Amino acid sequence: MQTRRIVVQSLLGAAALAGVPARADESVPQPTIIKGKPTILDYGGGLKVPCAREAFFTLWEGGTFWLTFGLGISQSTYVATSQATKQATGVMRFLLLTLAFAPERLVKADGNGWRKKDPAARDFVLGELDLPVVPSQSMSDAILGGGNIEISPLWNWSASGMSGAMPSGAPNEPAAPAGPTNNLRSVDRHAFSTCFVWKKDLSLDDVRKRAMVLRL
Repeated sequence: MQTRRIVVQSLLGAAALAGVPARADESVPQPTIIKGKPTILDYGGGLKVPCAREAFFTLWEGGTFWLTFGLGISQSTYVATSQATKQATGVMRFLLLTLAFAPERLVKADGNGWRKKDPAARDFVLGELDLPVVPSQSMSDAILGGGNIEISPLWNWSASGMSGAMPSGAPNEPAAPAGPTNNLRSVDRHAFSTCFVWKKDLSLDDVRKRAMVLRL
């Protein structure tokens, strides 16, 4: 249940990022949120992204754009957001290359997406491909109310901790609120990102022209 909640919140947050305008005269489409099990992000034209784990490993195809999502998890917000950006752009790059050069390795997913036919097989077409990505910014789950919580090992424990062990006669110091007694570590941050590319800037024909297949 906790994992599903994180996935739903991450996709909803990532979807919000997709509303960043590309240029003054055009904007990235924003989805309509359809609540259910799972929650659906409806971008119109048959593109419906389910808020499920598989959404992060799928190339979503709209009528005029390509879209992927990225999720990162780390105790460091910086690392988590970097992971999310790397995943979103990596999935976009490798699935576009695979769709252009080896479409038989992919299967059409419900909601108008493309993903690997065999999840266990390492059959991406790997390579470099410049992506004309619409500028976006990864965000951490602090925006969803999680806050930026860090538990310091130097916490001044309450009467059940350090202050209770002070020697007799020592001046009494105000005790800080009691901290957790187990699992003293920073709380994991969950970050999410989108990778959005207009088809007019990068069609499958463009991918074939820009990339070259090397037979080994």
